[in-house]
Amino acid sequence: VILVPTAGGAVSVVYNVPGVNNLRLSRATLPAIFSGQITNWNDAKIRADNPGVNLPNQPIRFAVRADSSGTTFIFTNHLSSISPYFKGRVGANT
Repeated sequence: VILVPTAGGAVSVVYNVPGVNNLRLSRATLPAIFSGQITNWNDAKIRADNPGVNLPNQPIRFAVRADSSGTTFIFTNHLSSISPYFKGRVGANT
């Protein structure tokens, strides 16, 4: 039996930070945001990922699905695989 994928998809993180057009988030920063370790846009880790960018002192707010989904699993599973803290505190498929 040969299994061939017939469809593909991507998961992306969308942001809306006034005045910021090309935000970069490292593999360490992204799970820290979604685990609650980073709560403001001008956090030192986000600033380090974006030198020279004027980041506002505003809270990061989320718009997420309330129900479980394949997309939620893919995203949280990825964050769990790159961050032991995220895996222990949040986990996959949450």
